[in-house]
Order: sequence, then structure tokens, then C-alpha cells
Amino acid sequence: PVVTGNTVQISPVMGSGFSLSQLSSEADTEAEAFKVILAAAGSGIAPLKACIESGLLGQRQPSQLPIILYYGEWTEEDLCFTDLYTRWKNEYGVDVKRVLSRVPDAQGYVQKVLSR
Repeated sequence: PVVTGNTVQISPVMGSGFSLSQLSSEADTEAEAFKVILAAAGSGIAPLKACIESGLLGQRQPSQLPIILYYGEWTEEDLCFTDLYTRWKNEYGVDVKRVLSRVPDAQGYVQKVLSR
């Protein structure tokens, strides 16, 4: 736990991001997306939560564009926002795939699952 006097290390933002305009209905038909794949591990779920709940991913027509979030944690108990997964599916069309790395039937890390 973080308590007064503890040191907290924070890493800088990495990467250049992804323009959601590339998913718009006005996108060039040759560049249109067929599926949106999101990947997060640990606290990386926080910015994706904001992105999902903004509704921007589902603005593209038709709204049936598959959106899959691969979310990695060590165990089921480490997963954040589990009470929101059903809502994300129903309201935003986001299907959360849990990727657990430290359980008896571990799938490995998110990058391993995505490489299949």
C-alpha cells in the first residue's frame, strides 16, 4: 500500500497514440477497420476505460464493428473494473477477454495471446 513517506515511481507516456478518426464512417474504404483490438495490462486499463466510456469507439457506422479488449493481470483477483465488463459489452460493444498469467491454467501475457 502507498502510505505517507513512500516513494512512487511513474513512467512517462510511451508511444504516439492512435487517432480514433481512423475508425470514423468517413474513413477511406481501403483503410477501413474490420475489428478494433485493444490491449492492456495492469493499470494500463485505466486510459482504455476512459476511451471505452467516451463512446468514441462505437461512433462508427455500422455500430457492429467488433471491439475486443485483451486485459492482462496476474490473477482474477487482480482484475480492475470487473463490475463494468457487462455494461461495456451491452452499451459500447466491447468484449473483454481476460488474460491471466499467474494461475494454474495461465494463458501467458497479453502479447503472447495476441501473437497467436
